[in-house]
Amino acid sequence: MGILLVVYVVHQAWALLLGPRIALGGPGDGATFEEPMIHVFGVATNATFIAMNGRPIFIDEKGNFNEQYVLSPGLNIITLYARDRFGNECAETREIVGKVDESQVPSVELGDVENEVELHETDEEEALGDDSGVETQEIENDTEEIRD
Repeated sequence: MGILLVVYVVHQAWALLLGPRIALGGPGDGATFEEPMIHVFGVATNATFIAMNGRPIFIDEKGNFNEQYVLSPGLNIITLYARDRFGNECAETREIVGKVDESQVPSVELGDVENEVELHETDEEEALGDDSGVETQEIENDTEEIRD
């Protein structure tokens, strides 16, 4: 019984020491795509919060994520950021090339974006907490985040 307790404690301490990790399954770094929409997928371990290019994304109970991403023509940089319950952080970045015709890129109405922001605003504020260093300023109905 004592050995099982030691193994459990070591396992939990190991997760604390490692912090969050992101295993990005795709896309590969330097990949080129002709489609305007791709999937960014992988697994986040020991993470309580994960974001893609600053936007919170959802993971399932096993840490899997699969998010759509609209490519712009030329170089696209995708950064995934994760944080664990102890405040440890990690990030994973991919640079991919979009060889898409601008007429293929879906357009988004400003009203759609504002509704999306309102839906995620509460989740992000709860996840970031009061000591996140994020300050929001309203400037002529545009919201801009400033990070220290």
